[in-house]
Amino acid sequence: MRTRLAKVLFTAAVLGVVFGIAVAAVFAADFGDVAGNTALTRTLTLQASDLGKGVTAPTDVSIGTTPAVPAVLFDAVAETANVNITLPADLDVAVDMTLVLVVALSSTETNGDTLDWTCDYVTSAENTTGDGPAKTSTQVTGSTTVTTGNGLAIGDVYTVTLTFDNADATNPVDGTTTVLNAEVHLTNVTGVADIHVLGAELNYEGSH
Repeated sequence: MRTRLAKVLFTAAVLGVVFGIAVAAVFAADFGDVAGNTALTRTLTLQASDLGKGVTAPTDVSIGTTPAVPAVLFDAVAETANVNITLPADLDVAVDMTLVLVVALSSTETNGDTLDWTCDYVTSAENTTGDGPAKTSTQVTGSTTVTTGNGLAIGDVYTVTLTFDNADATNPVDGTTTVLNAEVHLTNVTGVADIHVLGAELNYEGSH
C-alpha cells in the first residue's frame, strides 16, 4: 500500500513539475517575465497619401486599374517627401526605430541595380528650448539591390530600410522625445532612377 502511494505521489510531483514548467513557458512567451516586461515589435503604417511634399515635390500617380493603387513617383534627387510622427507612448527607447519604405519599380531594371535612399530627420522634446524642427538634422541612408530572383519588372515590390540611432548626439530618442520629423529622397539616380513609393512603416519596440 505504501509503495503504491509513494508511486502515486511521485507521479503527481513529476507531472506538477512538467506542467508547471510548461505553463511558465507559455506565460513568459505570451505575457513577458514575472515583472511584466515584454518586447514586441510594433508598426505604424503610412499610406502614400500620408507623405507630405517638399519644395520640389514628387508626383502623385496611380498604379493599375482595379484597384487603382495610389503611389508617389520619385525620379529626381531634389524631390522630397516628409513624415511627421508623434512618437508612441509605449516606445522602448533602448531599441532603434526603423522607417521602411515600400516601393514598386516604375521601370524595368537591370540585375544588380540599387535603390538608394537618404533620410534627414530631427527629433524634438516637448517644452525644451532649441529642440524644435528647425534644429540641425541627422542624415541616414539605406540601400536595397534589385535582383532577377526578386523581380526586375515594372510593378515589382521592394523595401528599403532606414535606421534611426536612438543614441544620436544631435537627435536622440529618449524618454523626453515626443516628435519625429523625417524627410526622404533618392540618394542618386545612377541605379534605380525612378521609383513608385506605395507607403512606409515605422517599426519600433514596444516597452509594454
